[in-house]
Amino acid sequence: MVSSVDKLSELNVFHGELVAYLSDSLALAAGKLQKKQLVEMNNLRTALLKKAGSLRWLIKELTGREMLTDTFPGGQQSSYDMWSAALRFPPNPRSRSALSSSIDVTLQAIGKLESDIEMGTRDRSGKMIAGRETVAPKGFISHGKESVALNKLEKFLRALGVEPIIVRDQPNLDRTVDKKVDHCLGEAHFVIILATGDDEIEGKLQPRQNVSHEIGLAQKTHAGKIIYLLEDETEFSSNISPKTWERFKQENMENVFERIIVELKALQILTCQAQ
Repeated sequence: MVSSVDKLSELNVFHGELVAYLSDSLALAAGKLQKKQLVEMNNLRTALLKKAGSLRWLIKELTGREMLTDTFPGGQQSSYDMWSAALRFPPNPRSRSALSSSIDVTLQAIGKLESDIEMGTRDRSGKMIAGRETVAPKGFISHGKESVALNKLEKFLRALGVEPIIVRDQPNLDRTVDKKVDHCLGEAHFVIILATGDDEIEGKLQPRQNVSHEIGLAQKTHAGKIIYLLEDETEFSSNISPKTWERFKQENMENVFERIIVELKALQILTCQAQ
């Protein structure tokens, strides 16, 4: 039985139930849900509503997220509560999108709480432990064009307690681009290659040339500490030799977020303190 104060276990169960509810929602939309399964889906929704009421505040504290925003033609925006939208019944495309976001956010909260527990800054109830100061590990993100994937990755790393290093955001200090990149790599504990399909060469989508260049640099400076993320239908150019990579889609990056957590734990990045 899960202890009422063991929020890490509660979050893991909650995440699994959200994934199951999304699966039911998709099956319902496709007309593949039987009457008995519909009853079970409603029961699951009731349980999720109750859990969301008690867990959303911890998730917001860990990730800073609980609202979603729609952008309309003309640039007008409207914000709405993620949890109310995600657990709406009957579900619709908007609620399924919100549900997918809630799954991502819950996974981020789990990763951040796990990291905080390992670093001794929180206990398993999610409460901060007084007197423990830590310096966030830093991750260099190599990327091409501005993208949804880049924004999601940056927010995810921050939710884990990792400081993302994105070259465009760093001060220039009268340096050349190459010198600025070298300095940013020197500050990082690990590197993530975010390879999006920005350029079309001979009918094939490839990452920007700067990404290929930074792969070469990172293989010299951070050998064994590089995570390669490659967008679907995109290929690395033949002049570079990346190691094993993870495929992702811009609209759903949950699989690579899980992989990042696995890799950072194996590298002991989530438990290290910057020296």
